[in-house]
Amino acid sequence: MSTLAPLDAGLAEFLVPYLPAGGRHRTLTYAASLDSRISASRTEQTALSGPETKTMTHFLRSRHDAILVGSGTAVCDDPGLNCRLPDASGVLRSPRPVVVDTNFSWDVQQHSRAVRTARDGAGLGPWVLVRADAADGAATVGGAAEYARKRAVLEAVGGAVLPVLPVADGAAVYGRARWDAVFGALEARGVESLMIEGGARVINDLLALGPAAVDSVVVTVAPLFLGARGVEVSPLDGRHDMDAVRWQPVGRDVVLGGVLRA
Repeated sequence: MSTLAPLDAGLAEFLVPYLPAGGRHRTLTYAASLDSRISASRTEQTALSGPETKTMTHFLRSRHDAILVGSGTAVCDDPGLNCRLPDASGVLRSPRPVVVDTNFSWDVQQHSRAVRTARDGAGLGPWVLVRADAADGAATVGGAAEYARKRAVLEAVGGAVLPVLPVADGAAVYGRARWDAVFGALEARGVESLMIEGGARVINDLLALGPAAVDSVVVTVAPLFLGARGVEVSPLDGRHDMDAVRWQPVGRDVVLGGVLRA
């Protein structure tokens, strides 16, 4: 595991307006190329952040109760979803990993990075949010036996499978109903501050919902182009202006902070 670069001087102060300050807060954060792509393809893990903004990501994680990604990110990137940067008091504070995974497509194994991280005491066990009718296995990848196996792997490290996502006409509901279910399930379990990292479908869904779903946005802009085949961040329903906008150069990258205009 690589050593994190020092936190850039002044960056913590720059981020204060976009961080939780008590009570419910949802921060949407991701890294993108100059052509608004977050990866070179849907099956390829793509490094965008420089070492300084990678450290910023861990700082942001230390300030939230939970960190959320979609199933595509969990499957493709096998992320650890923990914090490796101590907070101001010197305490290593990791958020709860949350994976929104309608059909439980993430093939959770003993060697999955998030599972290893929790088993080693360097993070918390992941919660996987699946369809409300998933318990019998019929609505999940691999069926009932695989559902039971993956649930056992998660529970062994303090994680859980939460069948909370709505279902309609035999298919998962997307959009507002889906995210109301996600946020309601997390808040019922004590999660007030939530950091949302991706991937593209999650980001675009929440940008489309706007300030009703997201309280602040922190975007790392990397100085490269990924091309038309890359995975694009662009909500489908048109223009979304931002307020309280500030920019901060960090190493080779630039960080944008702002809030979506109501």
